[in-house]
Amino acid sequence: MNPISRSLGALVMAGSMVVAGIAVAGPAAATPASAAACSLGADAPKAGAGGTIVGVGSRTGCGTSRVTLTVRVQKKRFLQGDVTVGSRTHAQFGNGNMSVVAGCDGNATYFTETLSSTGNKVKSAERKLC
Repeated sequence: MNPISRSLGALVMAGSMVVAGIAVAGPAAATPASAAACSLGADAPKAGAGGTIVGVGSRTGCGTSRVTLTVRVQKKRFLQGDVTVGSRTHAQFGNGNMSVVAGCDGNATYFTETLSSTGNKVKSAERKLC
């Protein structure tokens, strides 16, 4: 093999290695970060205007899936079971926040609860209100 052919062969070989390196590195660099999981949220209820209580529930990271979402403000009652003082339901809910305004049912401990038609449920921290 003459010196020109040898040099040209080495150059082609080096170029192939560079191209192979780019091809291997390309897909790894293009892989998207893992998507956040679909989840429900429930904020602790807050005092609203005119003696009301406002609870906010949420559903996030769920792509295009739809569910029936219910957000409730519950009054904590010991030994008797909790009481729903306000509720709101939305069919075909995607992602976002949903608020419910409830009437105050006396000075007590309240919490927000978010329920999905898939069976998932989440409860907020409790807060003494009214």
